[in-house]
Amino acid sequence: MDCMSMADLTAAEVQVLAAFADNNPMTVEEVARAVADAGMYLANKVNPVVQALVDMGLAERTPVASLGRYTITADGRAWMLARTG
Repeated sequence: MDCMSMADLTAAEVQVLAAFADNNPMTVEEVARAVADAGMYLANKVNPVVQALVDMGLAERTPVASLGRYTITADGRAWMLARTG
């Protein structure tokens, strides 16, 4: 993660990661609404964006109790902190 720059993430990935950082675990639908509230409309592209963040280790699916919800990981928080201060 240390070698990733802001340019390494798409604008959509940064917006979704920010939504995760500002909220409790969220479903994909909740993520889409949060990103839309921030001014970015992702339509049916939310699932692949969330999956890309999971694949990078910046987000994760929550335990079975919150089935279908995603949250930011410690690496994701560190990435955001390093770039936003």
